[in-house]
Parts: sequence; C-alpha cells; structure tokens
Amino acid sequence: MPRWLEQASKCLEHGFVPISLLRPGDISFEIDQWLTEAMAPSLPNDAEPDALAKYKAFSERREKIKSEIIKLRERVTHFNLPYLSLPASTAKDIALQVFINMNTNSKPLSLYDIIVAEVEGVAQESLHSRASNLQTKCPHASRYGDVTDLILSTSALLQDQLPNNRGMIEMDKQILLDNWPKLERGLEKMAAFLSEQGIFDQARLPTSAVLPVIAAAYDAIPDDGDFLAKAEKLLRRYVWSAFFTDRYENTAASRAYADFKAIKALLIRRNYVDTDLTSVPVLNRTENPLADADSLMSAGWPKGVGIEARGILGVSTYFGALDFADEKKASYESIQNREYHHLFPDALLSEVGINSNLALNCALITWKTNRVIGRKDPLVYLQERIDFADTETMTARLSTHLIPHHRLASAHYDGQFGEQLKECLEMDFREFLRDRARLMVGAISALASGEKPALESVIKSVQAAAANAM
Repeated sequence: MPRWLEQASKCLEHGFVPISLLRPGDISFEIDQWLTEAMAPSLPNDAEPDALAKYKAFSERREKIKSEIIKLRERVTHFNLPYLSLPASTAKDIALQVFINMNTNSKPLSLYDIIVAEVEGVAQESLHSRASNLQTKCPHASRYGDVTDLILSTSALLQDQLPNNRGMIEMDKQILLDNWPKLERGLEKMAAFLSEQGIFDQARLPTSAVLPVIAAAYDAIPDDGDFLAKAEKLLRRYVWSAFFTDRYENTAASRAYADFKAIKALLIRRNYVDTDLTSVPVLNRTENPLADADSLMSAGWPKGVGIEARGILGVSTYFGALDFADEKKASYESIQNREYHHLFPDALLSEVGINSNLALNCALITWKTNRVIGRKDPLVYLQERIDFADTETMTARLSTHLIPHHRLASAHYDGQFGEQLKECLEMDFREFLRDRARLMVGAISALASGEKPALESVIKSVQAAAANAM
C-alpha cells in the first residue's frame, strides 16, 4: 500500500521513480524499459492529425526525465556513504545495538522499532496494531510508562529472559504474540495492584523495575480464590521492599529478573510459608535491610527520581493523603492537580542555610489561595494558604500523610533572627523529621511484610514504642 506504487505510470504521475534505478552499474536497458512502461499512457497515436508534434514533445519529455534519473544516479554514485562492517560471527544483540547506536537520524530507530520489524518478518503481523489495541483494552497500564516498553520487558520475563535490551532481542517473537492474552491481563492487573498501593502514575513511581515483575507474576496468579490473597500479599512484600531497600539502585534489570524467578517459583509451588520468602533476594533482610529513620531523613525531594524519596511519598498516598483544603482522598485524578509543598517553608529554612528539599518535608496537596510564601512559621503558612479547618480536623488530615501535627504547631519563630533562629529551627526541623521518619518506619515495616495496615494502628504502635523507649 498504496497500490499505485506497483504501476510505473502512476509512480511517474506522482513524481517518483523507483530507487532501484539509482543503484550503481550499467542498467541503461532497465531504465529505458521503465520509462517505456511509465510513459506508455501518454504515447501519441500515429492516427492523430498532430501526431508528429505530440511525438516530438513526448520524446523531449522522455529525455528530460531520463536526464533527471542520470543526475540522481551520479549523486548516488559519488555520495560518501559511511558504513561499519561487522564480522559474520557478531552476536545478534550486539549487531542490533550497534545499528541502533549508529542510526542518528532526526528520529532514530528504537529497540521497539527493530522488534516490530522482526515480528512482522516472523508472523506477518503488525506489532504496532496490537500495541495500540492493548492500550485501548488496558488504559490504566499507560499511566506507569510507555506501553511498548512494558510489553517488551514483560514479554521477556514471560520467556525467562532478562527484562533488558539483550533479553528483548533474544526472546522468541512468535511466542511474544502467543503470550498476548497474558500480556493484556498482566499489565492491567499490574496497574490495578499499584493503584491499590497508592502508587498512581509514572511521576510518583519509585522504580519502574517492578512493573514487568508484577505483570509477569500475574501469569501464575488466579483471578479469585484463597491463593489470590496469598499471592498478592507476596507482591506487596516485594513492591514495598523494592521501594525501601538499596537493591534496585544499580543493575535493576538483572536484579528484577532474579527476584522474579524466585517469586515465580513460590507462586507455582503455592504451599510456601514465610520462612521460604528469603529465597527472593529483595525479601532477604540480611542482604537487603529496610531503610531506617536516618536513611529516610536524608532522602531527597520526591519530585526527582530517587527511589526512597518517591517511596516516602507513596506511603503517604497509600494512607489516602487527604488534601489539606478540600479533604479529597488521593487518587489518580486528584493528584494531577496537586503540588509538592514544603511543610517547613523553603524561605524560612533557606534563611539559615538548611536544606528544605527533603522527602519528609514534602506533602502532595492543592492550593486555593495566593502563592506569596515569605518567611513564615509552618502552621501559619498553611493557615494563610488554605481555608483552614479546626485543629482537630487539620490534625486528622495531616495524619493521613503521616505528618506529626504537634511538631508544626509548636514551631514559632517570630522575632528570631541569625544564630538564635538557626539554633531553634535546626532543632525543631530535626525533631519534625525524626518523628515523621518514625511513623514512616512503622508503616514501611507493615507494608513490606505484606500487610494492609490501618493508619490508626500504625500511629498507635509508633507512639507506644516511643513511650516505652522513654
């Protein structure tokens, strides 16, 4: 398609000639033959009264077109075309990667483009069309990243290949198509599962390494029954452990592959018990301990790409993260209009040289008033920018973000400047971070154990532990 490409006369009518006529070598006969075929509809009839004049015009046009073809042939013949010759023994994945790296056009080919070509060569079927249909059938999956990347990485795991370029290249393309129903089910189940964990989109996702693992794991998980609950508890352990250990900071693809193989083995076995979970590397607390309060206190701003920082934000959205102003619960739709807010104002902390861009100093909320921040106390700042509710209601809303209200309420700095301000602010800010970190640690411990903790139980448990430590 289009069909007119198969007709020489139609090609000429559209102003095109076959690129094969530009190849080097003596092909004058082939050129003449194509011109004869292409110009046949305009060849004058000898019986026409002005046939001679028409034939003369016809011949001049033929020579002009032939001359243009010759000029184009000259350009191709003398064009400096760089190339890289690889030995025939070069591994396929290396050859394809070299090709992708060398292709520096305005729109370079991606690995997905290469695999699209392979699929069409193997199955005579368009992968683009399948991917488009999948996106229509599984609309929530695209919230977490490029669907084409998810298709390839999940397909690789389903074929016991690494979810990276090499694994995607080496996987069987016919099996990729055969597994399509599994892909559709797995990707939509993955999106639903993450949404239940309070992770709603790619912008708030701590690490994309977990996506193909979750999607591929659902191949061994039924739609209902007792085992569904057991299996999803295992996935909760996996996801929150991935967010709050160092395992996926480096070589994420190979580590995701190792975790997936161990998870898959447990899911197939079904009768596993808690002591078997250490076979999953990320769940082995000796090798991969969960983040402690000190680690959480140093995590950066969650609008960046830090795994732990986004994980902290994810814990708050797991518990609903009620908006301070309208009390709406966090959801995919609501957080699109929220902003990353400094609980201790940046202007206040910057005045004494304290870094304000920490995950524990962040809340994802909307604003209803002006954006004049200034050097204000934390709670005064909130009161001015939000239609502030009563203290009890505000405390409840803050608690859904695991924010200790009393630490904000006791932070007052009127009339303080210089060293006095710095000393008080450093102490208050550190105590605020410490208290919020303790709440986070309590929640993380429960979540990484696969539980579905209630907010009130987490807060009471942390408060009880603090009281016993005094």
